[in-house]
Amino acid sequence: MVDLPKHLLSSITGGRTVLFLGAGASHGAKNSQGREIPLGDTLAGRLASEFLGPEYSGLDFKTSYEYAASQRDVLTAQRFLYDQLYPFEPADFHRLIPELPWAGIVGTNYDLIIERAYDQANSPMQPLSVVRSDASGIDKAAASLTYIKLHGCITEYQVLHPPLVASSEQLINFREGRVGQFDTFLEWAKTRTIVFVGYSFRDPDLRALLDQVIKEGDGRPTHYIVTPGVLLAQRKYWSDRRIETIDSTFSEFLTSVDVAFPKPKRELALVVGSNNFQTPITRFISVAGRTESQELRAYLASSVEVVADLGAKPAIDSKQFYRGFDLGWAPIANNLDIRLPIVDEVLSEEVLPSASVSLPRMVVLKGHAGSGKSVAMRRICYEAAVRHERLCIFVSRLGLIEERYFDELFSLTNVPVHLFVDNASYHRNSLARLFEQARKRHWKLIVVCSESYNLWNTTCDNLNALVGNEYTMRYLSEGDIDRLLANLKRHDSLGYLATLPAEKQHEQLKEVHGRQILVALLEATHGVGLQQIVVDEYRSISPKEAQQLYLDICSLHRLGPPVRAGLISRVHNISFEEFEDKLFKPLEGVVKLRKDVRSGDFVFEARHSEIASVLYDLVLTDPNERFDSLVRILSKLNPAFSYDIEALSRLLRADTVRSTVPDEAKARQVYDVALESVGELPFIVHQRGVYEMQTANNLGRLDGAEQYLRRAHDLEPWNKNVQHSLAELDFKRSRLSTDPLEIVAWRRSAESQAGKLAANSVNSYPHHTLLKAALDEVRSALREVETAGDDPAVRHLSDSVTHAENTLKQALQKFPNDAMLLGEEGQLSEILSQATRAEKAFDRAFEANPRSSLIARRVFLMKKAKGDTDGATSVLRKALEHNPASRELNFDLALTLIESAPDGDQVHSDEVLYFLRRSFTPGDKQRQAQFWYARQQTIRDNFEEARPIFLSLSGAAIPFKEKSEMRGIVRTSSGSAKRYFGVVTSLQNTYGFVRADSPAFDAFFLAINLDQGLEDRLSVGRRVSFELGFTLRGPQARGLKEQ
Repeated sequence: MVDLPKHLLSSITGGRTVLFLGAGASHGAKNSQGREIPLGDTLAGRLASEFLGPEYSGLDFKTSYEYAASQRDVLTAQRFLYDQLYPFEPADFHRLIPELPWAGIVGTNYDLIIERAYDQANSPMQPLSVVRSDASGIDKAAASLTYIKLHGCITEYQVLHPPLVASSEQLINFREGRVGQFDTFLEWAKTRTIVFVGYSFRDPDLRALLDQVIKEGDGRPTHYIVTPGVLLAQRKYWSDRRIETIDSTFSEFLTSVDVAFPKPKRELALVVGSNNFQTPITRFISVAGRTESQELRAYLASSVEVVADLGAKPAIDSKQFYRGFDLGWAPIANNLDIRLPIVDEVLSEEVLPSASVSLPRMVVLKGHAGSGKSVAMRRICYEAAVRHERLCIFVSRLGLIEERYFDELFSLTNVPVHLFVDNASYHRNSLARLFEQARKRHWKLIVVCSESYNLWNTTCDNLNALVGNEYTMRYLSEGDIDRLLANLKRHDSLGYLATLPAEKQHEQLKEVHGRQILVALLEATHGVGLQQIVVDEYRSISPKEAQQLYLDICSLHRLGPPVRAGLISRVHNISFEEFEDKLFKPLEGVVKLRKDVRSGDFVFEARHSEIASVLYDLVLTDPNERFDSLVRILSKLNPAFSYDIEALSRLLRADTVRSTVPDEAKARQVYDVALESVGELPFIVHQRGVYEMQTANNLGRLDGAEQYLRRAHDLEPWNKNVQHSLAELDFKRSRLSTDPLEIVAWRRSAESQAGKLAANSVNSYPHHTLLKAALDEVRSALREVETAGDDPAVRHLSDSVTHAENTLKQALQKFPNDAMLLGEEGQLSEILSQATRAEKAFDRAFEANPRSSLIARRVFLMKKAKGDTDGATSVLRKALEHNPASRELNFDLALTLIESAPDGDQVHSDEVLYFLRRSFTPGDKQRQAQFWYARQQTIRDNFEEARPIFLSLSGAAIPFKEKSEMRGIVRTSSGSAKRYFGVVTSLQNTYGFVRADSPAFDAFFLAINLDQGLEDRLSVGRRVSFELGFTLRGPQARGLKEQ
């Protein structure tokens, strides 16, 4: 038996110890013939015999392997290692490893001894998650024990990028595909106790690894080396470097730990896994004889939250909640929040009627940062689960959405599953995959997700078309303010407001209630502005080390993801224990520390990302300081963790780098540091290429941008963002080039690349590139006509305008209200309005051939662009005499009549309806024509004809924003919005309906658009007047006034 150090035993029993396995750790493993596994020297000899010859028999493993790979090829050498190592099974002492609570396992062995020990264990303490390269990720299985195979694994012998690594020295110097693995080891060395086994003191791998640990600084726990025959000088040498030695074999060490840590204590950790354990979903299981698998239970317990009654209300510091800290479910259970109207709105529309709505369904709750979205989401989820007994799963930004567990869940129950996803941008890809699977499998899934306006608009393109409804966080009403003040008073959290009379308290909050609730709370209770609050807090932090640490946490948390303790340990060269001892107290009022199941690490957060962002902007005002901070943090980020990847992706966006670091030389250093620190990740290479493209002012610099973009494409040939950047690169070349032939060639290349992307694009960017290229072609053709004026030039202009028109039409069919596309539509009109000579040429052509609808539309567009409405109308009428079935000409004439006067839709009502009816056929995709036809039917008192068309348009597979954008305001002859009269027929918390007197129709309205005070006075049955506009979903009222 080995006498184990008390600190080490405490670390093991507390689950804070990492096993680091060298080649000797596999000693004792045997195959079915009883032969022992070949270790380094034996493998080296077999490599020499197979590939090199007897004269190479004395080489070490690293040299033999490299020579063998060179003599034959890497794939063959890796297959040889697979054949040599695959048959071996763990020894009896190896089977003790799964019975102990490790914080992680790291190894340099290729074999499968550890994997098989866990696979064959009856009740392992934790399921094993093997990380064979950076591609595996560290935080994809939060409930698992992570096993990092630094040198690779024989199961991936067919993988050449990255290849198997022959030595740790090679790994340190050339870390292709293993940067994250190695950085995770270094982070664990900062925050966890590591026990090295299977090494001799002469082993170069051990030396190389320990040198890297020592270089990281002294801010770390004591580590241990387990090896037999330790000499006094060896013990002293390593002890001086804070690494203690244990004189023991691996087998003796594990046996001693097994004895010192009795099984009954370990079994407490396995209670959750017992077959009799009841989870919050057990009562929803509807299949006889079925229960949740162990894996599903582990997932539900660690990666998501199944919401249920918390029983006794947990103790909570209410002041922290009102200062902006996310305290989970405790504030909800204790009713610290105010029940905003949006809560009942979502409950009544999306949760309670779940049996009667079409499923699956996704809705989104949007709001500004700090508007209370997360608290509202928790309240909705809590009410649905506890009061209404729905099966509710909550996923915060710290959680994980894994499709396979939902597959099992839906096989167990026939009730709808309500999935609440806060911070949807962090889960956008997994959420989109889950929802598409739900559609295919007809799952009863209701997704309620939330995100800020900015992040939704910039990162959630793939979710837009899946959304069936949107909700918006609103400003605090008078009643909200009263309830908030009552809560603050009840929990002794009024702060500065306590010094004011009651009426002044209400007035103070009312003055700021138009902004986010977070800002309103902080400013009202402190009596000063948010910026002053944040700066004063920062300046009050002491010592300086704590102040700098807080600033670094804010620098990253402003981007959204929490900040891992392992990262902070490396950036500041401080162990977690030192942080707890020295720096936790100064920061506990501004920083929250929590255990994170996804990364297996502790994480830091400022009390809100909005506060973190404000502090960053106020403190780091100098571009040089921002550069230094950025580089210092980038050099320590670990690509094996999704939080760090998320931070990298936002820090290194070309637009962000340009605004953060204006100096181009330093901006390039930022990308250089990132590539050197975390490796050649595709998105870093891509954004470097985008940066070079955006800043380029000549073709030579665009060639430099192309090198990065081509490399990014080589790394991820399927990445549509990279493909679009290459299209934009060629388009920019067409604008910077001076050679006419080159201009045309680059433009065609840009169109070819963007055209391949546009068909299935979830955003308008490829269409925008196509449209920009088409407009440049129109400009070029117009210059030819204005200078030469011959027939070929006129034909070229006609063709280019036709192409631009068709490109615009196709784009607007998918994205009818997209600002970029509508801006280019205006550009086309401006270009054509300058075409004097071309207009005359087209006039002559139309007179000669009035049957040509193409020529007619060219003449029409030019006259319309010049403001000649009568001339444009005349051309269309004449063209329709020869082409009465042309949908395009009918639609053009209808819109021209509508636009001929502010009330053109009423003056020419019959004609407009006639031409609109002929501009589409039932079931086609002419959405613009269908929209205007349904609108015209509505204002002509034929709403029942319009209703099914609006219903069809509302179900179109286009982003919800496009469907809900208001346009087509009905106006009087003077140009003012026409007012209608009617009665309120329905009134919910965030919307209502009004029925117009004449013409008769039901118009939707949003409560957020009501004038201050009217919302509180409005009731069903009250008469109102209103202005009328339309969305693809139907009539919408605005500007409501009481009659």
